[in-house]
Amino acid sequence: MSNSLRNVLLLQSALWLFLCSSCSKTELPSSESAEGEAPTSQPSQAEEVMPGFVLPQKVSVEAPSEPIVLMDVVEDYSEEVANRFVAFAYELKRRDFGAAEEWIAEDFAGQALFADYKSEVTALPLNASLETFAHEEAPVVGKGDWLASIKEGLGAWEHVDAVVFKVKGAEFQKGKPLWGKVRFKLSFLGSSVGGGPEAVTIWTWARVEKRRGKWSLTGLELTSSQTERRAAPLFTEVSTSTGLAHSGVRFGKQGNTLFAWQGVAGGDVNGDGLWDLFMTSQTRNFLYLAQADGSFEESAEEWGVRKPAGGTSSLFLDFDNDGDQDLFVSDEGWQGPNGQTQGNPLRLFVNQGDKYEEQGAKLGFTGIMPAYTLTALDYDMDGFVDVFVSNYGVQNKENNNDWLNATNGGKNVLFRNNGGKGFSDVAPAAGLDDGRWTYASAAADFDGDGDTDLNVVNDYGVNTLLENQGDGTFVNRSEEWGIGDRGNGMGTMWGDFNSDGRLDLYVANMSSTAGNRILKRMKSQDSEVVKGLFKMAAGNSIFIQKEDGSFEVQPGSMGGVGASWAWCPLTFDMDLDGHLDIYNCSGYVTGDSAEDT
Repeated sequence: MSNSLRNVLLLQSALWLFLCSSCSKTELPSSESAEGEAPTSQPSQAEEVMPGFVLPQKVSVEAPSEPIVLMDVVEDYSEEVANRFVAFAYELKRRDFGAAEEWIAEDFAGQALFADYKSEVTALPLNASLETFAHEEAPVVGKGDWLASIKEGLGAWEHVDAVVFKVKGAEFQKGKPLWGKVRFKLSFLGSSVGGGPEAVTIWTWARVEKRRGKWSLTGLELTSSQTERRAAPLFTEVSTSTGLAHSGVRFGKQGNTLFAWQGVAGGDVNGDGLWDLFMTSQTRNFLYLAQADGSFEESAEEWGVRKPAGGTSSLFLDFDNDGDQDLFVSDEGWQGPNGQTQGNPLRLFVNQGDKYEEQGAKLGFTGIMPAYTLTALDYDMDGFVDVFVSNYGVQNKENNNDWLNATNGGKNVLFRNNGGKGFSDVAPAAGLDDGRWTYASAAADFDGDGDTDLNVVNDYGVNTLLENQGDGTFVNRSEEWGIGDRGNGMGTMWGDFNSDGRLDLYVANMSSTAGNRILKRMKSQDSEVVKGLFKMAAGNSIFIQKEDGSFEVQPGSMGGVGASWAWCPLTFDMDLDGHLDIYNCSGYVTGDSAEDT
């Protein structure tokens, strides 16, 4: 397996290995259910759905009376169940209910996921609504009727975009038959008739049993059910009609094997007042020039930026103040077979008016490094824009030296703009040559003192909030001002989220269902190591700036942070109501099987 896959393993297997190397025999805190509920008995009686089986009137999923206490065994079973029901969710997404029968036991009894029963509708912004169902009134049905209820619920949808079964917790009974009580979060995302988006979220307790080597669903109890919907979509996908659609090589095939993101930049390349787009890929780059009719014309070859291919970040800015947009591109360096550094160097394409000319080495914007993000800022306030390079680590050379505070990454670089004539690296003198595994950075004058400050987010570590001192140096104020956020930082953005006139901060981190599952089973919940790992698995953070200039993390209950495996955030006023909204891309590579996402 490529070392680049370390991201996929970080909080699911790497975190697991970290914990279980020293506590593979650790017992679970108690024999209660995953949320501390006492076992309840299942009422009997009702209609007969198969010979010898009587459907109960009510379903209450029991907790194991003698739960397995070896944590590694419990997690192995949890992961088995998770992978098994990823495949089940795939069949539901395809609406192949015949194939889905394999996952449901013949003696299954559970509450219907979609049924006509009591609910309450609440109005949401943007003409959306939230329908909350009285889940306890959902009817108890057998296998056939349970699948039929899903078929009826999804049948009217024009399109099913996703079905997700997430294992949020689990306990398993000792002995045979092997069975467990599982905490499932079910998500159904799609478009109803007319194209309006619908999002169904259902929390359940499920009983699963391993029969003939496969996990089957034998019981299901709802604990909440709600549907968010809107009559029409907010956005319309127009990439094909505008000329931006491009079908690339499937990931893992020759020509598309990189794990680093490819980088997209927007700017007015030809000075016509329209916003153009530059995008890299492993085989070639693309430059889409905006047309007056709203379409785009691909012109990378004509403008001289089709090659060299590849990139992790790209940035348009006028570095020489001549009135046109130049193009900066970074890429991921790696170690070659003989220890030599390989990969594309940093590139600077100078705008000549009708084409670009690459002059990175000539102008001092050069070097092969694990560069992941380029950030523009005029740190010395001389009227010429400088460039900060966020450097990660050379993954095939050495792994991170710590899960909570790795310091063996590439040194960050600050390229000072020498009056539009070239660049010099001044990071050591500025105090910015940090060796953490930096993924992203964002610049803004957050303290309103007239110079530009910098927030840097790191994988395997804490954020670094760097205050510009106005003399060419920066000072780390992270802990002092409450920004020392531990996590797997992937992206960051400044914005005034509460409209009080002060800049707040958004940080995108990875969250891990498996990581949280494992950590909740640890006895030493109050240890600093476990607390740190909980934060690493927690996901995104919003920091609100207070009157005294310090920051306070916003509680997750306020929303805006649930983005799973999060990457780059973007803040903008989507609905033009005067308040900033947040868009956060998330996810990872999808391979050939449903389990390897």
